[in-house]
Amino acid sequence: MSGLITAPSNTAVDEVLESTADRLNTLSENGVHGLSEETVDIVRVTHETPDNPVDGVEYIHYSDGEGAKRLRELRDQMQRTDNRVVPASQADKTPTADGGSTQSQSGQATIDVFDQGESTETDVTDDGPPASEQSHTLIFATPTSSWGMLKKVCTASSPDPEDIANFDLWDLIVADEASMLTLPKLILAGTAMKRSGQLLLGGDHRQLPPVQKHEWEDTHRKSIVEAAPHLSALNYFRLLGGDLDDDHAHTDSGEGDSDTDEERSNDSVANSDTDVLDADERDRLATNIDPDNNPIPLIQLDTTFRFGPETADFIGNTVYDKDGIDYSATEHDDIPELHRADTEPLQAVFADNPITVITYDSDRTFQQVNPIESTICNILLLKHSHEATAGVVTPHNAQRSRLRSNIATIQQRVENPPVDLDNGTQVETVNRFQGGQNDMMIVSATASNPQFIRSESDFLLELNRANVAFSRHKYKLIVVMAESLLSHIPDDPDTYDQSLLWKTLSRDAGEAPTVDANPVWNGTLSEFTEPVTPPNQELADNTDVSIFHL
Repeated sequence: MSGLITAPSNTAVDEVLESTADRLNTLSENGVHGLSEETVDIVRVTHETPDNPVDGVEYIHYSDGEGAKRLRELRDQMQRTDNRVVPASQADKTPTADGGSTQSQSGQATIDVFDQGESTETDVTDDGPPASEQSHTLIFATPTSSWGMLKKVCTASSPDPEDIANFDLWDLIVADEASMLTLPKLILAGTAMKRSGQLLLGGDHRQLPPVQKHEWEDTHRKSIVEAAPHLSALNYFRLLGGDLDDDHAHTDSGEGDSDTDEERSNDSVANSDTDVLDADERDRLATNIDPDNNPIPLIQLDTTFRFGPETADFIGNTVYDKDGIDYSATEHDDIPELHRADTEPLQAVFADNPITVITYDSDRTFQQVNPIESTICNILLLKHSHEATAGVVTPHNAQRSRLRSNIATIQQRVENPPVDLDNGTQVETVNRFQGGQNDMMIVSATASNPQFIRSESDFLLELNRANVAFSRHKYKLIVVMAESLLSHIPDDPDTYDQSLLWKTLSRDAGEAPTVDANPVWNGTLSEFTEPVTPPNQELADNTDVSIFHL
């Protein structure tokens, strides 16, 4: 079997790569027949080998002479091996363009349909080779890199795009983080997929859709609009399968700055989520689609293995309950040491509670850069443990730059600091960090100016953006935000509904005005940072800080 595993960013590709390599190693150690380093090649197509490569993974760049040669060797290996792991009931069927099936060539098998109800006791079909003799090749690459690789390995001399498009290579394509993957990028990744191949999409429609540079709501060319190219890859197939409602037929507007990691860089643009596919347009698009006769299996996963039950309950009750998903999580067996705090306020923050909220009140207010939150984030990162990974997410690029600059200064001035921007410590916008995770995560909400919050509330408080921000941690989530953000009540009912995750966080933590509970600690910002002197002593002396736990 030959498979391409792709995702919208290199970060997301590396996440699934690490998980796959780890699972393969576990299965091999447990004696699962036919799965070992001898039978499965795991290849990461990338520009350079990382500082900490994953065991059992071969790193190749197609522009390098030796790398291109090795990729051609793998191509020949994949083309020689066309025996795939399937149940016998599926071995003689090949899907056709109209959704039907035909008899496969003698001895050729197909991968089983991705269905929870299907299972098999055997490793291969009766007429296939034993599992120990099968060869599997898994290529991990972004859509752009997969296309670049195909240009190097296509068997045609001086191949043009049509030659590459007609090149058969992949039995299976897996697209992770498909809610962030644009439809054109999925089509690009689908190049060289065999007619008998299969596509598996994984993603969360309750997280952020792709950033789009085109204003689709202003497009009036009917043939383009009805094809719904603005939808994420995940929502496009949900549309084809009859599972897309009006709440999800929207896109995120903004400017991207990279082929593989796009983000909203225009932070001042309001109405970031625009409904561009109404019910009539959806019906016209679906006129020739019969989901009953050509079903697209949808499997809703209800268990997360990232964070614990407390966070799962908090997010599940607010977000996934809308889909009828009983969201749950498993308990962590081993929790690393997360901090080295030695003062009362910091020990209160780093208590065993998985979610901690830090609020503040100050006469000065801020929009896209907030020195109060920067100071709080700095001291938290400075006091977290070397044994734990840490990251910060913020809605705004300007605050991201401020935080990164401060951390770089800490790295220069502090001996053996627990932060390292080049290896481990991640500071990103929410869009860029989707798909990533760390042991400890800090959310810097940034905005505290009431007028700015009012004008930007649909972007700042949006449910999907908050869901991404609040679900990147494994063991500890710390949310830093102004009391003015919590007290904001959107005028628009839809915006209010979108802000429910923030409101629920405030209510469950006991912060006013939703619930007037006593904080576990309260004092000035100067007292919070002691014995470290804050950058702006006057501002710190006049800023009240409170700590709450869920």
